[in-house]
Parts: sequence; C-alpha cells; structure tokens
Amino acid sequence: MDRIIQSPGKYIQGAGAIKRLGDYLKPLAERWLVVGDKFVLGFAEEMLRKSLADAGLAAEIAPFGGECSHNEINRLRDIAGNAKCTAVLGIGGGKTLDTAKALAHFMNVPVAIAPTIASTDAPCSALSVIYTDEGEFDSYLMLPRNPNMVIVDTQIVAGAPARLLAAGADMNRVLCLTADDYFQRTGQPLTLKDEALAKFAAKAGPLLLIVDPLQSFLPAGVEMASRNQMRSILLPLKAIAAAQRCAVLLVMHSNKKQGVSDRKRLADSSDIWDMARSVLMMGRSNSDGKIYLSHEKSSYSRPQQTVLLHIEDVELDGVRTAQAVFDGYTDKKDADFIKEPRVRQAQTKEDTRDAILNVLAESRLGSMASPQLKSEVMREIGCSEGTYNRAYGELVKSHTIAKYQLNQKGGVRGWFTRLPYRSEADDKVTYI
Repeated sequence: MDRIIQSPGKYIQGAGAIKRLGDYLKPLAERWLVVGDKFVLGFAEEMLRKSLADAGLAAEIAPFGGECSHNEINRLRDIAGNAKCTAVLGIGGGKTLDTAKALAHFMNVPVAIAPTIASTDAPCSALSVIYTDEGEFDSYLMLPRNPNMVIVDTQIVAGAPARLLAAGADMNRVLCLTADDYFQRTGQPLTLKDEALAKFAAKAGPLLLIVDPLQSFLPAGVEMASRNQMRSILLPLKAIAAAQRCAVLLVMHSNKKQGVSDRKRLADSSDIWDMARSVLMMGRSNSDGKIYLSHEKSSYSRPQQTVLLHIEDVELDGVRTAQAVFDGYTDKKDADFIKEPRVRQAQTKEDTRDAILNVLAESRLGSMASPQLKSEVMREIGCSEGTYNRAYGELVKSHTIAKYQLNQKGGVRGWFTRLPYRSEADDKVTYI
C-alpha cells in the first residue's frame, strides 16, 4: 500500500506507483509536459502514457536534453506552449528534476516530480542548479515553493544495481538489460540476433553499448573460431552502432594459453580483433601484481599509453564493492608483461581462495577440469600445493564451488570444478 505524506506538497511512495501516476496527477492539471531522461523513458514511457491516458490526461513527452541550462529550459517551454500544457512532470535524475522545477516556475504552473534514484535531494528541494550548455556551473535558482507533488516508485528506485550506486554511478544514465530479466519475461535466451536488443537501443539512445561478456549473448551453435559465423553474428551490433551513432564495447575473456599476447590471447576468435577499431587488453603484471590496461590497436590514432591500476575492497553506503585505484602510466604493452618472469611469492589461503574463484570466473563456462584449475592457480599466484588444497577444500565444503565427474574420451571419468550461478529472477542458486 502506498504511503502518503502531506507537507511539503504531497509525497507519495509505493511499489508500482508509476502505474497509478495518472490518478495522482489528475487533481493538479489535465495537460502535462513530461520531461524525462531518455534512459528512463526507454523502459517507462509506455507505462507513463498508459497511466496518464487511463486517467483522461493529455501528455506531451519531451526527452531531457542533458543539461539544466537556460537554453534547455527555453526549448522545453516552447514545446509546452505549443502543446498548451498546464503542468510539468519531471521523471529521472537530479538535472532532469531541476529542469522540470525551473520550467514550471517560469511557466507559473504546477510541477510533479518522479525520481528514479535515491541519491539526490532534487525531488523535494526548492532549488534548481543551473548549468551552461557545456555542463559548467552557472547559478542557483531559488524557487518560491517546493514541488506540488513527489511520486516515488520504490520498485524502480530499488531496481538500481546496488554496487553501481555505491560506486557513484548515475543510474539515470545507465540502463541494464540482463539475460535473466529477458528470459523471465519471454522464456527465450537473449542473443545478439534478437530484435529486442535493437528495440532496446532505439529507445535508450545510448552513447555506449556494452555487451558483457560477449560469449553469453551468442546464439546456440555458434563457433567463435569460425570467421564467417562471427562476422555474421556481429552484424546486428554494427547496425545498432550505425543507427544510434554510438560506440559498442565488447567484453571478452582471454584464453589461458601460456606465452601468447595481444590477438592470440583473445578467447577462441581473433577475427574479432580484425573487426574492432580499437582493442584494449587487460592483465596482471608478473613482477608486481599490478593490473594493466593496454591499448593494443587503434584504427583512428596512435595507441595510448598503458594504464596501471589496482583494485581495493571498499564499503560504500553499506554495500561491499570494489574500486579501481590509478597507479600511473607505462609504455609497456601486453607482450612485455606476458614475457616478464613471474615472481613467486608466498600466498595466504585467502589469496588462493580468491584466485580459484577468479580463474573459474574467467573460464568460458565457469567450469573447468580440476587438474587444469589447480595448475593455473598455482602458476598464477605461486601458491604451494598444500595451500591450494586447503583453500579448494574450504570452497567445496562451503558450497562456493562444486566438483563433479564427467565421462571423457575413452570412458575415463575426470573431475571438474564449477561455479554456482544465482538467478536474479528467483534468487535460486544452481550450478553451471
């Protein structure tokens, strides 16, 4: 049941509140200008239109231009005037909401606010921060009153990934389409060939489309080692990039071949290297354990210097996450790091546990032969066999990983190790 708090104006909060938006807005006005983040409109526009139409309200939807500037406010004012709107609804993040409040002030009409994240005070404040069109601070606009109404759909707010929020991401500029959510709705796996991906991109209008990892979105039966198949499969992404004028970032796991670098380190298919306009390789230095991000290929300019960094565990807003810490630049490339002699250091059981999980996570299916896993972990971090066995045993005992047997060639049963998989849809844990 929605909770309603009187003062200031009216505050409405509840799961699915956006579906009842029209009923809440009807007492304020009949013709609304809806100013929304295009990312938010990508998943909420249909619900907004239905809710307002069911309540008998007219709506003109205007995607937010990106900056709460005088030019943007004037642009929206012209749209509102042409559509004869008598109230303003702002839905999205801080700048969108500030723009809606300022617009309503200059039009002298009611304003309702529907925030989609909980990390800003813009929904309730009698203040708009004005920027230039280039995003530089301009001035504060003190408003004579607070918004007439604030409607918080707790389902939307809570749906923002906690780790991204804790790390400081503006979730009104990040829109996620997960395989789990798609499967729950359709009963079908989401692949690069699915039209839903193109429709999703068309609504969101992204500047950057990230496919992470690529292997998870390939149709069944596709062989990554097949040049013809991979080029065909990636054509939909090229079409999306052209239609939306956006960049596409493919995230891939590297293979576990020893002594190979750059294009030979791509999992299964170096053809993707040929198709890409820019390639970044990530790895860990053998000498000091630092993570490096090496710019290996660029079709538009000279490759940039390699970035050095390390990862620190942090807790932000009650959420355990991690953050990358910048350590400087180097002229060394992927091949230079691969050729470095490995410095063996004594490793703790905790370090070994982490290494086991990392190696499994980087494997194509989250599963690999147990002897291979042991060999790669011991080679990766230089732990002793005894330390490995103790760490491995604890992970199995705690059900963090599972070991099982499979028939191999010649009827030999070999031991394998796999990671659990937690479905976001039903929070059930199964094994890959």
